[in-house]
Amino acid sequence: MVPAAAAFADEPAEASEGNDVELLSVSAAEAFSQGTVKLSNDEAEWTGNAFEPKVSSVTPKGGKAVNVSNNDDYLIYYVTADAEGKPTTNKVDDPTEIGTYFAVVEAVDGNYKGGVAYGKFEITGKQFNKVTAFEVNEADATQTTDVDFDYNAEALNIGFKNDKETFVAGKDYTVKFYIKGEDINNPSAGSDTVRNAGTYTAVLTGAGAYAGSTAKVEITVNALNLADAEIYTDQVVGATTQMPTAPTTVNGSKALAQEVKLTYPDVVGDAGKYTAYAQAATDGDSNFIGAAEVEVVKVNKGASFFYGDAAMPEVLNINLAEKEAFDASLIKVMDGETALESGKYEVSYAKADGSSVQASELAKAGSYVVTVAVKADATNYELGGSTQMVVNVTAGVVDCDTNLYVRYNGAVVDSIVADYSGTSIADGITMTLLAPNGKDELVKGDDYSVQYVDAEGNVVKAKDLVNAGSYTMQIVSDKYQIENGTFDIVINPVEVLALQVKNVTPVNGHMVLAKGTDPELQYATERSQDGKLVFKDLAGSEIEKLCDVVYTKDGGELEKFDNTVLGNYTVALKAKDVAEAVNYDFQAAPVEFVIDESREFLDVPQGEWFYEYVMKASDKAANNPLGYIHGYADGKFFGPNDNIKRGDVCVILARMGGVELDIDHDGVFTSYETGFGDVDASSYYAQAIKWAADAGIVQGYADGENFGPEDQVTREQFATMLYRYAKMSGTDVSADVDAELAKYSDGAAVTEFAREAIAWASEDGIMQGIGDTGVMAPQDNVTRAQVAKMAVVYQPAKLTK
Repeated sequence: MVPAAAAFADEPAEASEGNDVELLSVSAAEAFSQGTVKLSNDEAEWTGNAFEPKVSSVTPKGGKAVNVSNNDDYLIYYVTADAEGKPTTNKVDDPTEIGTYFAVVEAVDGNYKGGVAYGKFEITGKQFNKVTAFEVNEADATQTTDVDFDYNAEALNIGFKNDKETFVAGKDYTVKFYIKGEDINNPSAGSDTVRNAGTYTAVLTGAGAYAGSTAKVEITVNALNLADAEIYTDQVVGATTQMPTAPTTVNGSKALAQEVKLTYPDVVGDAGKYTAYAQAATDGDSNFIGAAEVEVVKVNKGASFFYGDAAMPEVLNINLAEKEAFDASLIKVMDGETALESGKYEVSYAKADGSSVQASELAKAGSYVVTVAVKADATNYELGGSTQMVVNVTAGVVDCDTNLYVRYNGAVVDSIVADYSGTSIADGITMTLLAPNGKDELVKGDDYSVQYVDAEGNVVKAKDLVNAGSYTMQIVSDKYQIENGTFDIVINPVEVLALQVKNVTPVNGHMVLAKGTDPELQYATERSQDGKLVFKDLAGSEIEKLCDVVYTKDGGELEKFDNTVLGNYTVALKAKDVAEAVNYDFQAAPVEFVIDESREFLDVPQGEWFYEYVMKASDKAANNPLGYIHGYADGKFFGPNDNIKRGDVCVILARMGGVELDIDHDGVFTSYETGFGDVDASSYYAQAIKWAADAGIVQGYADGENFGPEDQVTREQFATMLYRYAKMSGTDVSADVDAELAKYSDGAAVTEFAREAIAWASEDGIMQGIGDTGVMAPQDNVTRAQVAKMAVVYQPAKLTK
């Protein structure tokens, strides 16, 4: 082998015969690789199940179709696509997630052996078809029939559905609302909510199963017509009390009432009934139309309300199991100490949903509202007032602390803590709820129901108990009074424990990525039984869709990563601003790597004793390479066990000494006369030999005329040259010669001229014996690896000028 410093590029063999090149025909394997793969289907809509299109044949380019199914000559598997839509090496057993994939047909035997053909297919997101909007029923999320939107002074809770399903906000879509006339393509326009009357376009962006799909839905929010509204005003108690300037509620809403004003056409005086006009509090408010006449009653004093001998409570619990019953006759309205006649007040009964019932209905389990109101006109407006009492009629009290047994995946638990899996955890939840007697088992669906509520108080369907977060399972019953009926559920995000760059090479403690190569990122979310991290390819994974890959260089974040720019980098994962990102905790520490030219010699494997020394001494180190000794001309080999010539040793010492050598600058050599007859003045090492000879580091042979630049160098000869270089550099080269040489079984064999040099190199740790043999082997030829070590140990950093 010829060192790089001595090499000149030979003329390529294929160019030496002229430019007449014979084109060979395409091989069978190449034709197969360029062929067309026939798939049973090249597209499927996401269902959550694996989509594995059947591969029937491959038609090689220029050939006939080849049956590859059930054929041992062909291996068929699936891989993901990269960001450019090209196949990767990331195999996928069951393509499930939305994305682009390839069916790979690999010819492992037969006529096309070695060929690899690809058939592209896609799993697309489900599509939004015929989407309509509805107003979410806060009391019953299953009701989706209210499609009329009326202004209510609050942000409207708008849901979306089609004729097949109701979409889940955050999971299936995100939405932005644009008032008519706004530019829906302007990212700064639009709003996340709708409040005011007007016409809007809701733009849905698909997520999860609907990723890639969009929909536009027109929504009209009607101005509230006060003429049709239910406007309620509390009775005014006290002859001198001011009349209200706003109603108490409008359509049951206090917020709406604050935006409505009452005006009185007549002068208000003593107790009595008055008419007021209700209209928008702000003139020109487009959220309201029309006006209404409202009856406002003013009484001199308020009545007191009793149930039995006690003031009427806000909530009355009736336990039928304890022989308790609601008794309407216990309702009393008092004017001071005097009971008001029954004809001067009225009692009404309603279910919790507002529907009217008779008093007899309260004998059955359920929740009711009892309203008692004085007929002010019957008292000539002397007395007035009203009150409400919620009556909960139950078949008994069920204390979930003692009567509820919850199981998760078969084990009884007092709370549920699960990890995000991409599927609902509700399938693993079962329970037993016992009746008040603690023996009989209540029937779910008949005696009680279960609902799930997220941390924001939103009711979540069991099938949607998927995303990471805190939830509460609530036990609800119309028949029984439920106590302690809440149960905590936590779905933890998957922890992304670590990130690594798969295709880097460790060099001198640094992870080096070859220039022009994209990092192949892998992540770990789990450990094996022996505690080691289990890494998976980031490309094509669910995690890739939920995070941004952030690169920094020299401490600054990069807008775009360029794999051709040398330098020190870090790469990290950062969660995207999408709902599903909550399912992963991106705690993996950033990973450092260096982009550099290829940094490996094929014949200098890691683990060899000389690896670090060769890498450091050469130009291959990731940081601060010394460049004392180069590899061979092809840059792939170093020849660690090869001998070294006297001329090359001079080149090494000159580089150590900071000499600017011509051979290190474009290979253009100046003629250097050395005084030695066997050194060609234009040879690559002539300049270094002249410098070393002038410095007294090397000498010619005894005849004084020859140097022997091509002769091999022994261990004691190189030690002597390095000794002279160190002495010239001002290093203390003194050593106990006899004591040092005595450490080696062949110490006496060291030639006289080299004794001081060997002793110094040994004492300073620059040169030791061969392995642990205790042998110095001074007359053995020194190897290139040994020279690299000695150079680095003596001078571990470049000289400063």
